[in-house]
Amino acid sequence: VREYDLSDDVVPRTWPNRDKIGPAIADWSGDYYWYTTRYGLVGVVNAETGAIQSIVLDGEQIQNSPAVADDGFYVITDHAMYRFGINGSTGAPQVLWRTEYDRGTRQKPGMLTQGSGTTPTLLGSLVAIADNAGNVLSVQRTRSSALQQFAWQDGGGGWVPKALLRFGVPFG
Repeated sequence: VREYDLSDDVVPRTWPNRDKIGPAIADWSGDYYWYTTRYGLVGVVNAETGAIQSIVLDGEQIQNSPAVADDGFYVITDHAMYRFGINGSTGAPQVLWRTEYDRGTRQKPGMLTQGSGTTPTLLGSLVAIADNAGNVLSVQRTRSSALQQFAWQDGGGGWVPKALLRFGVPFG
């Protein structure tokens, strides 16, 4: 078992709003561990050397779990959806694409921010989230920034699912 001290690799903040480390997930190859923090830091730990590198998404918060696939690390902030990769020269995380989504007009009850309440859901060549505006489902191709949107029916309850499910019914 290996342990990595990430206490110095968070966004500096004062109590009671200190930054918090979210889930850590191994990349597809097992060479790196990805992690996020509440106040917008995305970091990687080199599994072999223990070297830690990170970037901060200024002004954005991460409240949802990330997702990992063979083509990258997917993060939803309270402003945008991201796909990250590892820079082959430096081993640092890098933004492969960023797409803003409709944040709606207010923070919904039970939500921590005015943004999506879902984990990025990987659906073959797509990644999907429910945005915060009128329960619209946003679907993005994994290798481009083209965005498709269509109505999400929530039955009038106003809730947003934590993760999206698909059972043989095509999106879009």
